[in-house]
Amino acid sequence: MTIGDHCIIGAGSVVLRDVPAHSLAFGNPARVIERNIQTGLYGARIRDGAPAETAPAAQSAADQADTMPAHA
Repeated sequence: MTIGDHCIIGAGSVVLRDVPAHSLAFGNPARVIERNIQTGLYGARIRDGAPAETAPAAQSAADQADTMPAHA
């Protein structure tokens, strides 16, 4: 079994077959859902051919704290 370069494998997926390069696969057993995907830094997916600089960035910890629901 071989997992190609620049693939994204879903969490908890059980890979039983080869996954070609530049693919998105997930499930149990894992199936290739999309091919020819583009990935950027740390495996982040780049959609619609947008350059990595314009890909959405992760929120800062302060921004996340503002959007988290309060526990009662």
